[in-house]
Amino acid sequence: MNDLDEWIDCWKCGGEAWHHDCGEDVCCCADPEPNVMCDICLGYGGWYERGIRTVEADLGPPAMAPVSGPEEV
Repeated sequence: MNDLDEWIDCWKCGGEAWHHDCGEDVCCCADPEPNVMCDICLGYGGWYERGIRTVEADLGPPAMAPVSGPEEV
């Protein structure tokens, strides 16, 4: 992960990662607890998306070439 990565909330669960499903068409649970993991984000609530990168950002500052001494004959 770097400073170009951006957290994106899951489009299905909205970042909640888990939801309640008691199996009834109309839920009448007094205190519904999340019991089903989101099948899109696998319970993470979202993912990191890579930002736009440039060649300059990937290469970084120019490196110095190694300096060698005089060659022996």
